[in-house]
Amino acid sequence: MPAEAFPGGWTLTVTDGAGAYISGCAHILSYSKQTISVMTVGEGAALEIVGSGLDIVHYSGADISIRGKITSFSISVGEDFK
Repeated sequence: MPAEAFPGGWTLTVTDGAGAYISGCAHILSYSKQTISVMTVGEGAALEIVGSGLDIVHYSGADISIRGKITSFSISVGEDFK
């Protein structure tokens, strides 16, 4: 999805429902095989990825690569996630 769709200039790329790449991650909020939640840079949105067999395979600086079967994702901005 293009950067213009997200507050703060971060990006999310989902590949065939079997993986995702997030650029612009501030830190990981929670991590399990079913749900991975991260805080993004910029305006600070919380991104939640839901699926099965989820694993973080790369985490470096502000970039995260995730693999597993992704079924949905949601974005919360501001007070929605506090």
